[in-house]
Amino acid sequence: MANEEKTGLDIVIAERTYHLSVDEKSKERILKVANDINKMIIRNSTSYAHRDERDLLAMVALQYAVTAAKYEEEKTFKDKYLENKLTEISDLLSSEIVS
Repeated sequence: MANEEKTGLDIVIAERTYHLSVDEKSKERILKVANDINKMIIRNSTSYAHRDERDLLAMVALQYAVTAAKYEEEKTFKDKYLENKLTEISDLLSSEIVS
């Protein structure tokens, strides 16, 4: 794999600026996610009791982790389902070849 050239990117999350070095192809995704995080922080600030920004960031992290776990469970289920169907097809083809 060729090394992609990195570009500097400043993002703001919870009113703090972070300088990142990212691949050009990742830039838009990172900006979108940072924007989504900031929107979630604002939304959570009206929904949850909090003392400071860390409480809000913790809730955002929890929401992202729950979503990631849900997608991982769905992926595992779909992978097993697909594996079972492929096994069924293979068995059918094998029985037809033998016949």
